Amino acid sequence: MGISYTDIQARYDPLEDIEHIQSYYFENGGTFMVLADGEKLIGTDSISRLDTDTAELKRIFLLKEYRGRGLGRRLVETLLEFARTNGYGRVRLIVAIPALQLEAVGLYTRLGFYPFPANPNNSRELHMELAFS
Repeated sequence: MGISYTDIQARYDPLEDIEHIQSYYFENGGTFMVLADGEKLIGTDSISRLDTDTAELKRIFLLKEYRGRGLGRRLVETLLEFARTNGYGRVRLIVAIPALQLEAVGLYTRLGFYPFPANPNNSRELHMELAFS
C-alpha cells in the first residue's frame, strides 16, 4: 500500500507554520525566505529553533524549471550560514519520502548532512543532521 499526497500533507505539511510565519520562524530564532525571479515566486526556505543548540530546515522548495542551476544549494547554504551566525551547533531536517526526493538527499549529503536514527516507527522518513565543528 502506497502513501498518498493527502497522507504526506497531513503529516509533513499541515501549514500551521505558514499561517503563523512571524511566531513560528522569526520569533523562534529562525527565518523564512523566498526566492523570486522578477515578480514570480520560485522558491522558499526556512529555519526554526528545535532547542537551544539545534535548528531545523523546513519549507525548502524550488520550482522544477529552476532546479539544476545551483539555486537550491544557495538557498540551503544561506540557511546554514544563518544557523552558524545565530549560534546553533547543528541543523536537522526530515526528508518525507527519500525515494521521491533523490536530488534533495544528494544535495544535503554533499553539504555534509548525514542520516541519524530518529523515528524507528517510520521507515519512510529520512532524518538528517549537520553538526558544525
